[in-house]
Amino acid sequence: MWTALPQGRYIKPYDSPLCMEVMSSQNKASRDGLVAEALAGALFGNPVSSNALLDYLDVQGVAVEVKSCLRWIRTAHVSTGVRRGRFALNGAQHQELLRLDGYYLFVLLDDAGFPAQAKCVPARDVKHPRLSDVTARAVGITWTTVFPTEED
Repeated sequence: MWTALPQGRYIKPYDSPLCMEVMSSQNKASRDGLVAEALAGALFGNPVSSNALLDYLDVQGVAVEVKSCLRWIRTAHVSTGVRRGRFALNGAQHQELLRLDGYYLFVLLDDAGFPAQAKCVPARDVKHPRLSDVTARAVGITWTTVFPTEED
């Protein structure tokens, strides 16, 4: 499956069923973000600007920030070896979304890195004490906060 990116480039996340790719967690997060932003571009019909403070601002002034995370993250820091993925929010982006009455587009990726669920949420409905600080970076929100599961 090819995924179009806003800049007119294309990515093919996996060339074969067995992907032997070794990537840092930052590179994986960047790749996951590109997949989510490509989905957002297709949904909104306009390219997403990943280098701006906010990813998307349409002609009517609707501001959208795209956030993605994987359903499960492999880690040695828990006894099970996996933990739920987290959306990383940013205080400055959050404050700008509040100012513009904007939205988050949360994209949950499956284990292979493909979109499994997406949800648009008004920024005013996203609550975390650290988000009021414009210098706050990487405020983690688990995906089950946005997409409740039957087991929760």
